[in-house]
Amino acid sequence: MKKNTYLNKASLPGSKDLEKLAKKALFFSRHESLWRPLTEVQTPGTLIDFINPGQNDALFDVIVIPDLHGRTSFLKNLLDFKIPEGDGKDLSIEEALSKNKIHLVFLGDALHTEVSTKDRWFLAKELFEQGDYASEPMKQEMAEGLSVYITLLDLLCKYPNNFFFLRGNHENIKNKNDDGMFSFKKYAYEGEMTSLFMEHQYGQHIRDLLENFEDALPLVYAGNRCVISHAEPYAPFDRDSMIHGHFLAQVMNGLTWTNNDVAAENAVELSMAALLGHNNAVWISGHRPVCDGYHFQRNGLFLQIHDPRSTKVLFVSKDRSINIETDFWEVTPPTERMFS
Repeated sequence: MKKNTYLNKASLPGSKDLEKLAKKALFFSRHESLWRPLTEVQTPGTLIDFINPGQNDALFDVIVIPDLHGRTSFLKNLLDFKIPEGDGKDLSIEEALSKNKIHLVFLGDALHTEVSTKDRWFLAKELFEQGDYASEPMKQEMAEGLSVYITLLDLLCKYPNNFFFLRGNHENIKNKNDDGMFSFKKYAYEGEMTSLFMEHQYGQHIRDLLENFEDALPLVYAGNRCVISHAEPYAPFDRDSMIHGHFLAQVMNGLTWTNNDVAAENAVELSMAALLGHNNAVWISGHRPVCDGYHFQRNGLFLQIHDPRSTKVLFVSKDRSINIETDFWEVTPPTERMFS
C-alpha cells in the first residue's frame, strides 16, 4: 500500500488490500517478542513491557495518539508532522518511526466517527431500519473509518517494534457482547450497523479475520515514565492480570470501557505500582471525552487526552516528566482546524 493512499482519498479499501494487511497485522499481533510477556499458554499477552530495558535496549520517546474515530486528516497530519532530529534537522513522525527513533502508541477506537457526523449517522440509521445495510451515508462513514483502520494496520506491519495498537471498546468489529466487550450505540446502532456493513461489503471471512486481529491486540503499554491504556483501570490490576487480559473479562472490560468517575479511587495508583514499582509516572488514557484537550485526575497520576474536537497528541520524553504546556502537540495546520 502506498503511503497515505487511503488517508488521501478516504475511500473504501479493496477487499484484497484489507485481507492482506489484516493477515499480516494478525501475524505481528500474535508474534512472540521480547517486549510482550507470554501468557501461561505461551501466547503473547496483553501487556507491552518496556519497563527498565536491559543494557542492550534503548529507551524511547513515546508519542500517544488519542481516539481517532475515523478522523483521516488527523492521522495524515500526524504522520507528516515534523519533529526535531538534532543538528537543526527535522523529520516527520513516520520517518522517525522508520528510523527506529520513537514509539507511537495508539489508544484505540479507530472506527465510528463522532460529533460532526451525527446527522449522517441519523440518516444511515433510518435507511438501515429499512433494510439498507450499505446505504450511501453508511458507505461514506465506513470509507472514513476503514481508511484510518487500514492505515493503522499498515503502520503495524511496517513498524511492528515501534508502532503499538492498543484495543479500545470500539475494536469490536462483530459487535460482541461477551468476554468483557459490549455492543455499542450512540447516535445510531453503530456497532450493529458496522458489523452488518462489513459482512455485506466484504464477507464473513474478512470480518472474522479483523475480529481475530482485534482479539489479539494488547491492552497496556508500560514504560518507565508512562503507562497507557484505552480507558482508566476500573480496579487495581496486578501485572499478571494485565498480561492475561485476553482471558479475564473483568480486565478486558476494566481497561476499555470504564466510565468517568466510577473507577476505584486507588486503581491507577496500585496498578501503576504493580507494573513499575513506583508512582513516579503518569497513566494515560482516552475513551471518555474531555474538554480543552486533556484532563488530569487522581492527584496528577491519571491523564485523559480524548477530545473529539482536538487534534493534539501527547509527547512523553524518555528523559524527563511530562510538561503538558510543551508536550501536548497540535499536529493539524491552523487552516485545517474546522470543528463543528
